[in-house]
Amino acid sequence: MHAILGTDIVSFSTLSDDDQIQAISIFLETINQALLGEGVTEQDYRWSPAGDGGYLTFQNVDACIKALDVAFSLWEKFENPKWTPVSGEKLRLRIGLHAGLVEEASELGRTTNIWGDGINKTARILTVCITSQILVSDEYYKTYIKGRRERQGFEFGDLYHRTVKHGVDVSVMNVTRRGSGIPESRARALRWERIGFLWRKVKEDYEFVIRDAMNSGDPVASLAASKLLLNLDSESVSANRLFSVIGKGTDQEVDYRKARHPIFGTMPPEVLRRLIRDSMPLFLSPGQIICNEGDLAGSCYFPVYGLVQVEGTNIAQPVQVPPGAILGEFSLWIPNLPRTATLKAIENTLILEISTTQFQEIIDDYPNLAKGLYGTIQQRMLENITKSDDLFPLLNNELRQNLAKKPSGCEKYEAGTRLDLTENVYVLVKGTVNISPTDQTKLTISANGQFGPETVLGIVSGPELLDGREAEVIEDSVLAHFPRATIVRLQEDSDVVARAWDRIWGERSGRIRRTR
Repeated sequence: MHAILGTDIVSFSTLSDDDQIQAISIFLETINQALLGEGVTEQDYRWSPAGDGGYLTFQNVDACIKALDVAFSLWEKFENPKWTPVSGEKLRLRIGLHAGLVEEASELGRTTNIWGDGINKTARILTVCITSQILVSDEYYKTYIKGRRERQGFEFGDLYHRTVKHGVDVSVMNVTRRGSGIPESRARALRWERIGFLWRKVKEDYEFVIRDAMNSGDPVASLAASKLLLNLDSESVSANRLFSVIGKGTDQEVDYRKARHPIFGTMPPEVLRRLIRDSMPLFLSPGQIICNEGDLAGSCYFPVYGLVQVEGTNIAQPVQVPPGAILGEFSLWIPNLPRTATLKAIENTLILEISTTQFQEIIDDYPNLAKGLYGTIQQRMLENITKSDDLFPLLNNELRQNLAKKPSGCEKYEAGTRLDLTENVYVLVKGTVNISPTDQTKLTISANGQFGPETVLGIVSGPELLDGREAEVIEDSVLAHFPRATIVRLQEDSDVVARAWDRIWGERSGRIRRTR
């Protein structure tokens, strides 16, 4: 068990470059003076520099006992300095003293250095040490003070515990000697100063994260960062500016890149703020399931980082979805929609989950929002159908985009609605529709969130109206529609598309015969 004295200079990074160099020089000189003043020679310790501080590991029992004297000597010299920075404020230290196991081993660029749990735990003690405080671990006290030095002018405060990095527990006590160090009453009053420090640090860090994300034009990452920032500071200027940059109706000049998003971009800033405030961050481990195919959809997902894999009975090969995508957005427009696939994290992942109920409450309060939001979802659903290789194989992007433009569309239809199959071809996404291929035959077509060749109404393959002249909506349904003339033209221009629709025609024809 070796005594390790750790120390660092408070607010070192705020000093000017010249003052930082001078401060380190004074720091090392003062440590040397403190060691010599307590009779600790170069053979009695090892020095391990660490940025704006470092660690003294004492070699023998006598030197380990004197480590506490060295700490107070160091404290007193910094309280009565011969030099101060340009700011005029004297340098302050944090000092932690521990006893633990260490090992001396080879080092890069020098002979040896000290490694091990003793050094690591001393570093953790420094993280809970407040400015100008000397903290002593329970291990050091029991090994080198108890039964030896209690009556030598030291005053030890109550032992208390802190959980630090990686869940490590440290037990420490404040120590003073004849006016040196922080009085126990002050140390006790400031014991939870770390809460404020962490609060400020996290707030500052997240403001920086937002700035970086906004400059990258990544709205989902920015909104995820704003979620925690709003929890810390509900009136955060950075968060408010972010909502203005992403939200609708904010074309004024801004410092950040304008971040576009198909759903969030349709919302006014005040709506976006409310939505993110009520959202839920999900932290997922590799292999963890987000939702299963067939589950009732009650939310949509926005991956922030990590990869999500989409698997399903109608998905030939699993698909990896990168950050920034949207998953489950159709449930915002279609209530009681089952999940059409299983979502699984394949690495450490953060997802922002937004409840469809929250969306609906906002829409009820902002009726004008519904048209833009639902219009975006309808267009995305229509685009997904145009990308189906079963319906429109090998179409280039230009043809797909043209196919998804008006007069094509995606709509909700109430029960009892009659659909004209002589003018349009329909693809049923959810609901139930009857077709009448002949006067004597009725065929029921159903879908529960998934579309395909079997849900097409008004199949085009030659002049015959295979499905009859009209269809009847049996229950409230969602259908995409395309002009019949457009489908005919696509088949005339592409043999691949024509063969795909021939297959659809053949399967439907066989079903009609079986039904008869």
